[in-house]
Amino acid sequence: MRYVIEVGTVIPAQPPTNEDKMTLYIYATDNMTLVARINGETERACEKVASERFGDSDTYGWTYAPAFGAADGVQPGEDVEDIDA
Repeated sequence: MRYVIEVGTVIPAQPPTNEDKMTLYIYATDNMTLVARINGETERACEKVASERFGDSDTYGWTYAPAFGAADGVQPGEDVEDIDA
């Protein structure tokens, strides 16, 4: 899809939708099991919550691309916590 915008055109700001949000996946480093999903408007917002809630890098890791089902990818968890940033 292409958009052509003329110089000087004002485009009204649109409120973000769930499709605009990003998801940061938090996993346990010992077994690569998903423990939480953090949804936010920006990487900065997601990573701030991740740092506050899951700051121990020896215990938890995080990624925006979990590669579920791939070799060495994050494995689905049972009690995954959904968190809004």
